[in-house]
Amino acid sequence: MAQTPAANRESSATETVSDPNRFPPVGIAEITQLAELAEDLLERARNVALEPSHAKELRKWNAAEVAALLGMSDDSFRRRLNKKIPDFPQGETVNGRRLFTLEDIHNLQAILGLRPRRDPAIDKSIVLALANFKGGVAKTTSSVHLAQYLCLRGYRVLLIDLDAQASLTQLFGILPHTEVPETQTALPYFEGERLGSENWTGTLRSAIRKTHWHDLDLLASNLAFYGAEFSIASRLASEEGFNFFTVLANGLETVKQDYDVVIMDTAPSLSFVNSNALYAVDGIVITMPPAMMDLQSAGLFFRWLVELVQLFNQVGSEKVYDFLPRGDFRILESYVRALRSARRLIYLESQFLWSPELVAILAAKLRDPPHEDFRVVVLLPANPNNGADSTRGQLGVLAEADGENRRFLAATLSARTGGLAGPLYVHAKVAIIDDAWLTVGSANLNDHSLFNDSEMNIVTCDRELARETRLRLWSEHLESPLAVVSGDPTRVVDELWRPIAVDQLARRRRGAPPTHRLLALPGVSRRSRALLGPLDGLFVDG
Repeated sequence: MAQTPAANRESSATETVSDPNRFPPVGIAEITQLAELAEDLLERARNVALEPSHAKELRKWNAAEVAALLGMSDDSFRRRLNKKIPDFPQGETVNGRRLFTLEDIHNLQAILGLRPRRDPAIDKSIVLALANFKGGVAKTTSSVHLAQYLCLRGYRVLLIDLDAQASLTQLFGILPHTEVPETQTALPYFEGERLGSENWTGTLRSAIRKTHWHDLDLLASNLAFYGAEFSIASRLASEEGFNFFTVLANGLETVKQDYDVVIMDTAPSLSFVNSNALYAVDGIVITMPPAMMDLQSAGLFFRWLVELVQLFNQVGSEKVYDFLPRGDFRILESYVRALRSARRLIYLESQFLWSPELVAILAAKLRDPPHEDFRVVVLLPANPNNGADSTRGQLGVLAEADGENRRFLAATLSARTGGLAGPLYVHAKVAIIDDAWLTVGSANLNDHSLFNDSEMNIVTCDRELARETRLRLWSEHLESPLAVVSGDPTRVVDELWRPIAVDQLARRRRGAPPTHRLLALPGVSRRSRALLGPLDGLFVDG
């Protein structure tokens, strides 16, 4: 092939540069300009969005929201406010509404004994990492949401940004590459005393900053944090006996006693820093959207984790991820919070009702109703396969708490064909609170299920779904069209549930054929509470 003469080649290059349809050449000056333009645009956008302080400020919560966070009814919370209890935060009144800061909420949780507290002698803080090889799988978003969720519930949280992109840092309204000096990242600790002698403090505490969330602190990141990779490589080559994956764990030992939970957001990469994170943690949260590429990435991540843990085990004791050594009781916790916040309706379907923790909350609600229309309806099998006396005893506790108020109804179902009826075993595990909270799953309402067995429940606060589920269940149980049961729940309970259930039980007792599948649960009375349920439950359930 003939070569183009040099003169022609120069002419061709000149024509290429001047061609308006071609991109101009880009060098370091142009790339620097692009970076500066992006940083300037980001700062201006942040400042406009966060006028006038240019810093994020946390919203405040009204009394009803605070009551829900505390797990009590709005009326009960307002009564406590009106008692003017010493040191009981009163919030501030804005346009006739009482508003509370997160610090107020934390103080309320502490005063009411609801704030989680670790005993450092027996309870270590929990360290978690959100990790995966793949980007765009919501690691950063999940890290922030998890930290804020725990903070709202009273936990002291440290959030650590281990990604040089610093997206997590930016979510707190901080411009990482212009407002975060290297000394306020974890970089100096990774550099160590020799490499980072000017910035070395011997602790991560000096780099931690407060955020606009009370008791949620941040160890920020910036682009310079990428240098941690080179620092570890340098130390690995120059420091005899240096374990490259223990740096972060050693740093956390200097600060984690100040927190209940430490959460680390990692970069989507295989790196020295990520190796440090996975060695330092008690548990790993792997975010993974339901897509083939994400599944493939997660599979590779597990393979790498196996190799990494094998390395950890070669130089120390066996690495085991166990951040819930006492078990996971979130099903019980979700029930407790939902029942405590109930105002008008608690509807339960379950195989058993033995749990003293839940029965105590229900009894307290019946003795001191949060609303005049408050009702509790429980649907149980007439003859459970075990523990019938436990259920009857606990239902007696609720009947006694209700007294003559007729707020509580225990019912069951029978299979009916014409005038013939037979037993129908209620095996569902469904709970609906105020048409605002719904759970469906495998957990029975007994301590064996809530504390000992492995169970799974789905919980949602989708109001439309909760109400639609209740209406479909009630339509089936009451053998009535949706239009009939879709009215006010209190009216439906008083005018349909109770009359039908009581009438059908009376018909059964006098030997008359049933006209409905629903009937009041036999054997439920205040007399049955004596020690029958609570004591028997200790043996059957325990």
